[in-house]
Amino acid sequence: MNSPATIENILKCDAYCKQKLPEEYKYFLKYYDGGILYKYENLGGFKFLSTQEIIDANELQKTIYEEYWDGSIIFFCELLGTGEYLGFKISDTASYKIVHSETAQHEEEWIVAGNSFDALIELIISEKGKECCWFQT
Repeated sequence: MNSPATIENILKCDAYCKQKLPEEYKYFLKYYDGGILYKYENLGGFKFLSTQEIIDANELQKTIYEEYWDGSIIFFCELLGTGEYLGFKISDTASYKIVHSETAQHEEEWIVAGNSFDALIELIISEKGKECCWFQT
Protein backbone atom coordinates (compact mmCIF):
# COMPACT_ATOMS: atom_id res chain seq x y z
CA MET A 1 0.00 0.00 0.00
CA ASN A 2 1.12 3.55 -0.65
CA SER A 3 1.96 6.11 2.02
CA PRO A 4 -0.93 8.27 3.29
CA ALA A 5 -2.31 10.97 1.01
CA THR A 6 -1.75 14.52 2.12
CA ILE A 7 -4.79 16.50 3.24
CA GLU A 8 -4.16 18.82 0.28
CA ASN A 9 -4.28 15.90 -2.19
CA ILE A 10 -7.46 14.53 -0.62
CA LEU A 11 -9.09 17.97 -0.84
CA LYS A 12 -7.94 18.39 -4.46
CA CYS A 13 -9.33 14.96 -5.40
CA ASP A 14 -12.59 15.60 -3.56
CA ALA A 15 -12.93 18.97 -5.28
CA TYR A 16 -12.39 17.26 -8.64
CA CYS A 17 -15.16 14.82 -7.67
CA LYS A 18 -17.39 17.80 -6.78
CA GLN A 19 -17.27 16.90 -3.06
CA LYS A 20 -18.90 13.54 -3.76
CA LEU A 21 -16.02 11.22 -2.88
CA PRO A 22 -17.47 8.89 -0.22
CA GLU A 23 -16.27 9.50 3.32
CA GLU A 24 -15.14 5.87 3.59
CA TYR A 25 -12.73 6.32 0.69
CA LYS A 26 -11.45 9.66 2.01
CA TYR A 27 -10.78 7.90 5.33
CA PHE A 28 -8.90 5.15 3.44
CA LEU A 29 -6.83 7.81 1.63
CA LYS A 30 -5.76 9.30 4.98
CA TYR A 31 -3.93 6.02 5.63
CA TYR A 32 -3.12 4.79 2.10
CA ASP A 33 -2.97 6.94 -1.02
CA GLY A 34 -4.02 3.90 -3.03
CA GLY A 35 -2.17 0.65 -3.33
CA ILE A 36 -2.40 -2.88 -4.63
CA LEU A 37 -3.93 -5.94 -3.00
CA TYR A 38 -3.47 -9.51 -4.23
CA LYS A 39 -1.35 -8.69 -7.28
CA TYR A 40 -0.54 -11.71 -9.40
CA GLU A 41 1.93 -11.12 -12.27
CA ASN A 42 -0.05 -8.04 -13.42
CA LEU A 43 -2.84 -10.45 -14.42
CA GLY A 44 -4.92 -10.11 -11.32
CA GLY A 45 -5.34 -8.04 -8.23
CA PHE A 46 -6.94 -4.81 -7.10
CA LYS A 47 -5.22 -1.48 -7.68
CA PHE A 48 -6.88 1.13 -5.49
CA LEU A 49 -6.23 4.46 -7.14
CA SER A 50 -4.34 7.26 -5.46
CA THR A 51 -5.77 10.76 -5.33
CA GLN A 52 -3.96 11.76 -8.55
CA GLU A 53 -4.79 8.47 -10.27
CA ILE A 54 -8.50 8.99 -9.53
CA ILE A 55 -8.34 12.34 -11.32
CA ASP A 56 -6.29 10.93 -14.22
CA ALA A 57 -8.40 7.78 -14.72
CA ASN A 58 -11.69 9.66 -14.64
CA GLU A 59 -10.39 12.37 -16.98
CA LEU A 60 -9.34 9.64 -19.41
CA GLN A 61 -12.82 8.10 -19.33
CA LYS A 62 -14.39 11.52 -19.95
CA THR A 63 -12.10 12.03 -22.94
CA ILE A 64 -12.80 8.59 -24.40
CA TYR A 65 -16.56 8.50 -23.87
CA GLU A 66 -17.27 12.24 -24.17
CA GLU A 67 -21.04 12.85 -24.00
CA TYR A 68 -21.68 9.19 -23.14
CA TRP A 69 -19.70 9.38 -19.90
CA ASP A 70 -21.85 9.25 -16.77
CA GLY A 71 -20.61 12.06 -14.53
CA SER A 72 -22.05 10.35 -11.46
CA ILE A 73 -19.35 7.63 -11.70
CA ILE A 74 -16.00 7.95 -9.94
CA PHE A 75 -13.60 5.11 -10.79
CA PHE A 76 -11.47 4.26 -7.75
CA CYS A 77 -10.09 0.76 -8.39
CA GLU A 78 -8.56 -0.95 -11.41
CA LEU A 79 -8.81 -4.73 -11.69
CA LEU A 80 -5.31 -5.51 -12.90
CA GLY A 81 -4.92 -7.18 -16.27
CA THR A 82 -8.60 -6.99 -17.17
CA GLY A 83 -9.47 -3.48 -18.38
CA GLU A 84 -12.16 -3.44 -15.68
CA TYR A 85 -12.80 -0.93 -12.92
CA LEU A 86 -14.77 -0.50 -9.74
CA GLY A 87 -16.41 2.86 -9.34
CA PHE A 88 -18.64 4.81 -7.01
CA LYS A 89 -21.97 5.65 -8.66
CA ILE A 90 -23.13 8.66 -6.70
CA SER A 91 -26.86 9.37 -6.37
CA ASP A 92 -28.53 12.74 -5.89
CA THR A 93 -28.88 11.99 -2.18
CA ALA A 94 -25.08 11.62 -1.78
CA SER A 95 -25.46 7.89 -1.22
CA TYR A 96 -23.59 5.58 -3.54
CA LYS A 97 -23.34 2.12 -5.01
CA ILE A 98 -20.15 0.42 -6.08
CA VAL A 99 -20.32 -0.64 -9.72
CA HIS A 100 -18.15 -3.08 -11.65
CA SER A 101 -17.39 -1.91 -15.16
CA GLU A 102 -15.71 -3.33 -18.19
CA THR A 103 -14.89 -0.08 -19.91
CA ALA A 104 -16.16 -1.36 -23.26
CA GLN A 105 -19.55 -2.21 -21.77
CA HIS A 106 -22.52 0.09 -21.83
CA GLU A 107 -23.47 1.42 -18.42
CA GLU A 108 -26.67 -0.64 -18.26
CA GLU A 109 -24.47 -3.78 -18.31
CA TRP A 110 -22.44 -2.73 -15.27
CA ILE A 111 -22.95 -4.86 -12.17
CA VAL A 112 -23.67 -3.41 -8.73
CA ALA A 113 -20.91 -4.74 -6.49
CA GLY A 114 -22.10 -3.30 -3.19
CA ASN A 115 -23.12 -0.27 -1.19
CA SER A 116 -20.11 0.15 1.08
CA PHE A 117 -16.39 0.61 0.44
CA ASP A 118 -15.62 -0.83 3.89
CA ALA A 119 -17.68 -3.96 3.17
CA LEU A 120 -15.99 -4.38 -0.21
CA ILE A 121 -12.51 -4.21 1.36
CA GLU A 122 -13.54 -6.71 4.04
CA LEU A 123 -14.88 -9.06 1.35
CA ILE A 124 -11.74 -8.82 -0.81
CA ILE A 125 -9.56 -9.56 2.22
CA SER A 126 -11.73 -12.38 3.56
CA GLU A 127 -11.81 -13.99 0.10
CA LYS A 128 -8.04 -13.43 -0.26
CA GLY A 129 -8.55 -11.54 -3.51
CA LYS A 130 -10.43 -14.36 -5.20
CA GLU A 131 -11.43 -13.32 -8.69
CA CYS A 132 -14.96 -11.98 -8.92
CA CYS A 133 -15.53 -12.09 -5.14
CA TRP A 134 -17.33 -8.72 -5.35
CA PHE A 135 -20.22 -10.34 -7.25
CA GLN A 136 -21.27 -11.94 -3.96
CA THR A 137 -22.08 -8.64 -2.24
